[in-house]
Amino acid sequence: MPWLTAIPNVTTAVPNDNINLKVFHEILNADGYTYGIGLKVIYNPAFVEFDSKTSTFRKDDYQQLEYLDHDPDAHSITMGWNRVTAAWPGTFDPLELLNLNFKVKADAQAGEAVFRVETTQSTFTVPAIDPVKVTIVTSSNGPAAPKITQVDKASDSITLHWEPQNGLSHYILEYKEAKEQSWASDLKLGASATTQKIPGLKADTDYTFRLTAVNDNGSQYAETNAKTTSSVTVNPPVTPTFTVSTTSNSATLSWSFQNGLTHYVLEYKKDASSPKSVGGFLVK
Repeated sequence: MPWLTAIPNVTTAVPNDNINLKVFHEILNADGYTYGIGLKVIYNPAFVEFDSKTSTFRKDDYQQLEYLDHDPDAHSITMGWNRVTAAWPGTFDPLELLNLNFKVKADAQAGEAVFRVETTQSTFTVPAIDPVKVTIVTSSNGPAAPKITQVDKASDSITLHWEPQNGLSHYILEYKEAKEQSWASDLKLGASATTQKIPGLKADTDYTFRLTAVNDNGSQYAETNAKTTSSVTVNPPVTPTFTVSTTSNSATLSWSFQNGLTHYVLEYKKDASSPKSVGGFLVK
């Protein structure tokens, strides 16, 4: 029998957090084919607001049918696919149909954000699924959003500095390329940390960083964007200053040492009016 399920990316969230809800469909019958399905996702607008959606299966067949927001206690998004046709084996099972993004409202109160996924039309019977619940945590004893005070940039790293905060259990530092949707990595830092270097970054690239302060009553975060510098630039050398001492058949040149050079090229010619050098060699 086919069935649906919905999986959130978190079970607890705070104001301004993002909640991602993935909706899956599974076919367990022998032939593995179904045709047409409509879904309604219902949520409480007191806690979250709808942000964006992505159809992750048969995008050409997907259509958003309507967006209903007249009910102050239960907004809903209705969407459908003209056909949902996939054969098993050979197709990933369960099949991810939909990726929904919600944002917890800044003024949300403590409670449970409930999401319900229902079928509006289908060529098959789908058992009802349990509501998905995400606990919204707020507390006057929760941490303040970190205050990032300085960003040091290099070609392959970014270093963040922030003000200390008492009463924390830890920090979480996440980062990603600014163009990406998902966070590439995260670091758990001690409660007393006030600076962190993130190495191994690409040169001349925009990054987004999110620093979250955490205690037993909740969490708050701050985001900042920073761009790594271009690859290391080597400044041109200073024109050498030298002295010359001569004999009847030789000349000796002396000059001061200069850092950062790979080599010198020494050329010579018969006299100052000659247009071309008659010889030369490398001096390392």
